[in-house]
Amino acid sequence: MLTALIALLLDLITMRLSGRFLPLGTIAWRLSLFYLFGNMELLGKYDGINGIPVLNLFGWQLEFGRSIYYLIWAMVLLAVVSVQNLLNSRPNRAIRALRGGGTMAEAMGVDTVWMRVVIFIYAAVLAFFPRTCRGR
Repeated sequence: MLTALIALLLDLITMRLSGRFLPLGTIAWRLSLFYLFGNMELLGKYDGINGIPVLNLFGWQLEFGRSIYYLIWAMVLLAVVSVQNLLNSRPNRAIRALRGGGTMAEAMGVDTVWMRVVIFIYAAVLAFFPRTCRGR
């Protein structure tokens, strides 16, 4: 949820970019946030936060990589099902229409601004999945 909120805030700032400048803007955000959070004492700098308790799922402690293996695969399957549902849906046609330019999509009744926001947030949440599933 926090990832989606941060993606929404970043998207509101970078929404005006288009063409080659949009990927460059997202790369710039990535680099600036990496260095910002890497130098914050509160977040443990580049080493991360220490002293976080072990993840406990239904009484099962996920302490090592082997024990978190099934959780990782569950998250992967959830992401695959989510993407498959997106590919077989009406919003996917709207996303494909955005690829060629916003004029055609707007002519077909697609709210292009909202669809771009949704795509950005969806991509941010999918990109965050591997980071949440890493073992210790």
